[in-house]
Amino acid sequence: MFNDAILASTLGLCRWMAGGKLPEIQEIEFIYPTPQDISEHQRLFDCPLHFGKNRNSILFDNHALSLPLSTANETLALLHGSLAEHQEYFLNNGHYSERTRSLLIKRLGHSLCDMDSVAKELNVSSRFLQRELAKEGKTFKEIFNSTRKRLAEHYLKNYHSYSLDHISTLLGFKELSSFHKACLRWFGMPPGSFRNTHTETHPSGVDQKITHT
Repeated sequence: MFNDAILASTLGLCRWMAGGKLPEIQEIEFIYPTPQDISEHQRLFDCPLHFGKNRNSILFDNHALSLPLSTANETLALLHGSLAEHQEYFLNNGHYSERTRSLLIKRLGHSLCDMDSVAKELNVSSRFLQRELAKEGKTFKEIFNSTRKRLAEHYLKNYHSYSLDHISTLLGFKELSSFHKACLRWFGMPPGSFRNTHTETHPSGVDQKITHT
């Protein structure tokens, strides 16, 4: 169900970016086995479905990459490009805590974010990653929680068009109520209240760069 919600949210985001017209989907893959009843899947996705695969994925035709974005903004493109370069640098050159944080930012909401998965993408063992993080005085759990908090603050302050449910999904929460509790713990208030207190801080909604400390 969680995987379905992420894929459906991804398609909704693609539809929004394409101005309401969803690019033609060639196929969708799911990591879980074929359900007894896939009628709801067929109704929702309306394309060939494949279950029991190694990853969740949506396959579009190449021409979808050339579709114009309805919300195209040159300033945002430059900022996002800068952020991508920043993340790539830390993935290749940073300390393991920085590289772990960069991978979590990349993976949250659509891929597994446990230590084993992150270590595998870094081409090291989980024990090695744990040891290297300990040398920096950090743990994987601490980095995971702080990354989630930082992204939550980033989305709530700068992406006012994103619903709370969508932000919750982007952060990898299975339930909106879990995101609500996390915000109470992080910010001392619900996500909606936190967003309202910062609406005037960034009225344009322009993305602000996420930095590493």
